[in-house]
Amino acid sequence: MLRFPLASRLLPLPLRRALPAVAMAALAGLTVGVPTAQADPLRVGYVNSLVLLKKMPQSLAARKSLEDEFGPQIARIHKEEARLASAEKTYKAERASLTLLKQTEERQKLASLVRRLRRHQRAYFEDLELARDQVLANLQHLMIHAIHEYARLHHYDLIVGQGVFYAGSRVDITRKVLAYLASLDRKPSG
Repeated sequence: MLRFPLASRLLPLPLRRALPAVAMAALAGLTVGVPTAQADPLRVGYVNSLVLLKKMPQSLAARKSLEDEFGPQIARIHKEEARLASAEKTYKAERASLTLLKQTEERQKLASLVRRLRRHQRAYFEDLELARDQVLANLQHLMIHAIHEYARLHHYDLIVGQGVFYAGSRVDITRKVLAYLASLDRKPSG
């Protein structure tokens, strides 16, 4: 017998008594009404969207585009880090021979270099995060559109994604959708 502990406190007695019957009728209603021999089989597929996002050709192209776009900023940051390391090394080597006034000036120069480096790093990470979020949103939109289109073209009734505890190989269509996305990438845009 089905038990509904939460319903026993929230529903009035007549509804509580009817709840197991209603639940069983609802479950039975999924198969009742259409003879099974004449019904089209239910086509269900599963897509692992994390794998799809990682391996789709558009994702790889977007990653390369981000690397190209932000490469100069990374190079500038590396140069500033090297300049700072060199200045710190020079300061440590010459500190003993410098006057107090000159030591203070050198420490201020180092602090200025550190602030400038941090400012450039912060700007780089903010810009990169913004661009990455935009690219991810575009890729997710493309992925969802491709899943919908693939499901429509191949007559699927239901495609499920994340939140699935198990999906056998018979319903996992991740590779097929990935191939569909690759075919979209090869088509000339027009």
